[in-house]
Amino acid sequence: MAKSLKNAPADLTRIAARNGGALPLARVRKVISGAEAPSSGHGTREMPVWGPIFSQISQDRDLGRVRIDNLARYLESLQTK
Repeated sequence: MAKSLKNAPADLTRIAARNGGALPLARVRKVISGAEAPSSGHGTREMPVWGPIFSQISQDRDLGRVRIDNLARYLESLQTK
């Protein structure tokens, strides 16, 4: 899949390293939900914004936020030391 992208995918294991050693969890949640655009170095949005998709699965908006938080926490677990 990565070979078919115009821009190389970001190394998601290095988000914390690119942010002074701490994962900006609130910002990661906002980027996933579409409330905040990724940094300019990210390139174009070839990946869908997942926030609305997670929230549309059910009428429960809180469940959408839980799904976004789960994904952000998963990214947190991938961070290299």
